[in-house]
Amino acid sequence: MRPMKTNRYRWQGHPTQAGMDAVLVVACLILAACSDDAVRSGRDAGLDASDARPDARLDVDATPDAVPDGWTDAGVDAIYYDPTWCNRSDYPGDDPNAVLVPNTGIGGKSGASVDGPWLVFSEDRHIPNSQYRKCGVFAFNLDTWDATTVADPEQTQGIKIGISGTVVAWEEIPDSGGVYLFLTNLQTGESWPAADPQSGKEAGRAFNGEAIASIWWEDDNSDHDYYVVRYLATGELVRYANEKQGAEGEAMSDRYLSFVARPTPYSDKDVWYMDLQTRALVHIDSTEPGSQYSTSVDGHWIVWEDSRNIDWDVYAYDIDSQTEMLLTDNRYDQWAAKIRGDLVAWTDYRFTRGKLMGCFGDLYVYDLSSGIGRKVTEQPWYWTPIGFASNGRLVAYGLSDRNNAELWSIWVFDLVAMGILDETGEHVLP
Repeated sequence: MRPMKTNRYRWQGHPTQAGMDAVLVVACLILAACSDDAVRSGRDAGLDASDARPDARLDVDATPDAVPDGWTDAGVDAIYYDPTWCNRSDYPGDDPNAVLVPNTGIGGKSGASVDGPWLVFSEDRHIPNSQYRKCGVFAFNLDTWDATTVADPEQTQGIKIGISGTVVAWEEIPDSGGVYLFLTNLQTGESWPAADPQSGKEAGRAFNGEAIASIWWEDDNSDHDYYVVRYLATGELVRYANEKQGAEGEAMSDRYLSFVARPTPYSDKDVWYMDLQTRALVHIDSTEPGSQYSTSVDGHWIVWEDSRNIDWDVYAYDIDSQTEMLLTDNRYDQWAAKIRGDLVAWTDYRFTRGKLMGCFGDLYVYDLSSGIGRKVTEQPWYWTPIGFASNGRLVAYGLSDRNNAELWSIWVFDLVAMGILDETGEHVLP
């Protein structure tokens, strides 16, 4: 594999609008075939609806703790949807607490994730002396402000899967076709295949250091593909879904894989999880009403977005107690939940009286252990949380170009310095 490159960025103050300039993105797509084979991994008998009681819940107060100028608290009931913050192309200005991760190129970023001080992401770039653009994989250390090239788009096309510690999992997509899994150690610069390239093609979905959730198919002419967990130490593949279930929204912790999938063909997608130690596969039956979109898992908690109450809400599920909790009980959408420890972050539309599609929103952080929540952003924008980095930092996407939904920049909020988290960075302050 090609050696990594490291660049040093010198921070010179608060980011400006110029820092968000970029060109249009050509999306990096992976085409997969289909399979209707049964799930191979062991399956629990399932959870009875009574085991996921919605009455045990930590509701966020439906009254926002900050109201935009010109509105009063009474407006919460009087206004369901207000277009003021919707379908706007004007950039409202930088949030005073947001620090821009410097552009490592001129492309839009996607597929980002964080672990400790490390941020990894995919970015598409124009190839010199060529009409083409390709995706590369890059890492950024939030402590040292160093940028590292994991997969150079001038040499190969790569898409990031995830990071665990200092090891990055990513896909190589050669010009000759196919998709192959690789691992790179950010400390040593060493890269190696996660699987024998002759054993088939794989497109990764999630990574925890010991296993990769992926879609596997035999070759580019195959009519079958499989949703599998690849155990890196043994090379064993264990199936967690079939094509008719349409699994997506995968996330991994040390112990669990969480995702959404259909329980029956043509049904809405529900939340599932797989115990990576016992191989047991569990369908959370209480998620059958409405649709669930994506998941995030850490420790024994799973969080996701849920439409069973018409608007989009955030739910949490305690695997240990088999208890489901509704975290947001109000008329407005909450979306893109991410969890680490007891902290959950999401995009919240209560404060702008908007809705998911086409409206400015805010970032919000919530403490499962105390039930305390705080709004993070002062400036509404097209924000989407990526995850929590070490030392109480929240990393998030901010849309760079209203007219191009693929073009995102990445921003960092120091929640400890902002007085939102305590000194440990683990709990929300009142």
